[in-house]
Amino acid sequence: FKNNDWELKWTFDKDNGMESFVRLYYQNHRYSSRDKYKWSLSDDPAADYQARFPGGATAAELKQWIRENLAPFPGGDPALLQAWLEKTGGTATEPTEWQKERNQGIQVQYARAIGKNDVIASLTYDRAKTVEKSYSRRTRKYVESTTSRNTVIGYVQDKIHITPNWDLTPSLRYSYYSSYDTTASGRAAAVQGKGKSSRLTPSLNTEYLFDDTLSMYFGWTKIYRPLRQGDYTAVDGVFKTPLKDERGNVWTLGVRKEFSQFTSLAVHYDWTRMSNAIATLPIWDDNAGEFSSTALNAKEDKKSFN
Repeated sequence: FKNNDWELKWTFDKDNGMESFVRLYYQNHRYSSRDKYKWSLSDDPAADYQARFPGGATAAELKQWIRENLAPFPGGDPALLQAWLEKTGGTATEPTEWQKERNQGIQVQYARAIGKNDVIASLTYDRAKTVEKSYSRRTRKYVESTTSRNTVIGYVQDKIHITPNWDLTPSLRYSYYSSYDTTASGRAAAVQGKGKSSRLTPSLNTEYLFDDTLSMYFGWTKIYRPLRQGDYTAVDGVFKTPLKDERGNVWTLGVRKEFSQFTSLAVHYDWTRMSNAIATLPIWDDNAGEFSSTALNAKEDKKSFN
């Protein structure tokens, strides 16, 4: 892995502990691997074997042919392995496969205390790009593809101090995702999502302080996540049905209690209810005559107690 990240942030105002700032960021992550190991001298060892022994081979002939034409498994005799590497061109001196992920963007946040209201507004513009490159053993050439997507995320929240012990925080979040722009072809290009999407989602959080040692909080958030390439195992799955964006709701409830400076207790309950989560399940495929793993939309409930 080679990661190179930087961030530049200018805070131009502070009000009641809240920051107003402009933030620039750049994230560059790269993963590469080296693999040049050949498992046979030819690209079609079965055809070579049939051509040499059309009527079949004896046990000795088969053993000799395997020793001369097929690779020894790594971890065996070092001398045999080294001889095989020299015969097939050695090890890879440069990466044969790599993936580079680049994220860059700008965020602007403005915060202001107005009476009993602490208001925060933020807007982020993000450009994401992934470059994949790999070596094809069949064509003996490098294949490269790029995928990019732009995102705009905006939110505004108002923390209302109803009483000195009770805060209520409603908020709105706006999400915009552009369609994928890709140089991939064939199936890889077909599973890049279903175009641009956007959604406005609300949330509501509240916290009540009974005293300096005991507090309770409650939260509700509407969930929205657009389709991504990784949601597909094949083009539209077994049923050729386009997937829909994920949507749902999540509720949280918690209590915190401090008994002393050394002892405290926290209880937290979470319930996530998805109306159309993306799941990968084995579905019967009449064409294949068996169960096939496919992506689909499904209802999903997740509960946790900590």
